[in-house]
Amino acid sequence: GDEADPYTGKVYDHGVKSGYDILYGVDVSKWHQDANWRKIKEDGMSFAFLRIGYSGTNDGQRCEDPCFDLGDEREISHYRAAKAQGLKVGVYYFSQAITVKEAKKEAEFTLQLLKDKELDLPVVFDYESGKSTYRNHNLTREEGTAICKAYCDVIRAAGYDTMIYVDFNYMTNKIDASQLAADNSFWLARYNTRTGYSGAYEFWQYTDKGCVDGIGEDADVNFWYVPS
Repeated sequence: GDEADPYTGKVYDHGVKSGYDILYGVDVSKWHQDANWRKIKEDGMSFAFLRIGYSGTNDGQRCEDPCFDLGDEREISHYRAAKAQGLKVGVYYFSQAITVKEAKKEAEFTLQLLKDKELDLPVVFDYESGKSTYRNHNLTREEGTAICKAYCDVIRAAGYDTMIYVDFNYMTNKIDASQLAADNSFWLARYNTRTGYSGAYEFWQYTDKGCVDGIGEDADVNFWYVPS
């Protein structure tokens, strides 16, 4: 139906995904340390992707996200809090790898931070190089594809499912999606009322300006397409 979305007030065209069941979810990082997971769940969210770590955009230095599950003095753990509310949980790693070797190191670092935790959803390779200040900005399509593959291969060898997060431009121009689709699912970002993409994807991040109780305004909100 043409019902307005509860988090943006807009009407979305699900295109090739029209026949699927749709679940809602959020993705968060240390920028959402005040997230109230009980309210998030009550507002209709059934899953969450949590940032587990990231590489620096200047130097590529690998860092853990302090709110994932560090148990620091404030004891913020998005992982434990989201799980406690019964949300399905996956993680993402924001990459700045410029070589296959670096991508493998990022994957090994991700696995160290995971410490064999159970996940309901994949480990996601967050591939963004859109800003000219990012160290991975000038990668070719071939390099980008090889880097995505290298990270995901290491993660999958450890027993986790893998997914690649890219925006519409990257999906079409910066990676060879068809080459990666056999082993990995896709999470597509496009802040629009339709994706306009006919290839394979399982999640659509449709806004970064959603309004979700427990996060507030400017929440990232996602559709998860589940075969009915």
